Amino acid sequence: RYEAARAVVARGEADVVVPAHNRDDQAETVLYRLAKYAAPSSLRAMRPREAGLARPLLCLGGAELRAYCHELGIAYGDDETNSTVDYRRNLVRHEVLPVLRRINPRVSETLAEAAALADEEHTVLAAAVDEAWARIARPVARTTGERATVARTTGAQTTGAQTTGDPSWALDVRALGDEPAGLRALCLRRLVRCALGDD
Repeated sequence: RYEAARAVVARGEADVVVPAHNRDDQAETVLYRLAKYAAPSSLRAMRPREAGLARPLLCLGGAELRAYCHELGIAYGDDETNSTVDYRRNLVRHEVLPVLRRINPRVSETLAEAAALADEEHTVLAAAVDEAWARIARPVARTTGERATVARTTGAQTTGAQTTGDPSWALDVRALGDEPAGLRALCLRRLVRCALGDD
């Protein structure tokens, strides 16, 4: 679905892809990613704007959206795969979240707020990584023998190499060892993104 929507954007028929992800989807994403990945960045889950996507409905629960559509007579579709537990992600929706709601009936709101806070904190962490990166990263030559284009660190992103999968960076291991453990891990993750791309 994303590929089809992005193809529409690529053809110039739309400016941005707007999925109907809501607060319940956000809560499921937080739990699913925390269960699968060790990275604290998993808490960020889905962001309101990223890479040609806009998610204006993350502040509303699924039940609220369905009630709104019913009230105004707006037709909407439900993906039939959402009702099956054949997909691991759906286990969170149908089995994990109902149990957690017995602890906190507003668990979806709580998890969505955690995601928003994690996204804000990511901005601070990204600035710290940029500073550490400037101390430890070294541009390296391309394998073709040409000098690598020096990618600049800007905000949360390393432009150039990070987005193209161009392995244009190496880390000074001794300098890396002088950084706090948390920053070392974040710099190593950035190095992997430089080599392999954001995906």
